Amino acid sequence: RVSTQSTWDNVQKGEQPNYQDLKDQIARLEQKEQEMIANKSQAETSEVSDTKKFKCTTCSQASFESKEDFRSHYKTSWHQCNLKRKMDNLPPMSELEYQNYVFDQEFT
Repeated sequence: RVSTQSTWDNVQKGEQPNYQDLKDQIARLEQKEQEMIANKSQAETSEVSDTKKFKCTTCSQASFESKEDFRSHYKTSWHQCNLKRKMDNLPPMSELEYQNYVFDQEFT
């Protein structure tokens, strides 16, 4: 394994660089970079799985600890209302806003 510094030293001395060594160095650096990217991606994935939060993309503030709660959320009238709002290009209602909306509809 030839270091980049020793290759550069040889070039400065007027010697021809060993192109195969340079290619090998580049390949090792690329492999190291790919490993670093994979490790970073794996760390980010484990951070997400450690929190065990499920988030509804339609109801922006809705997050759930369990998969069952997350799945049952899709059947709620709040989620259904936000789906309709999304189709009409309206922003989602928070749960409190939705509760107030329902209250106003029932008692007005």
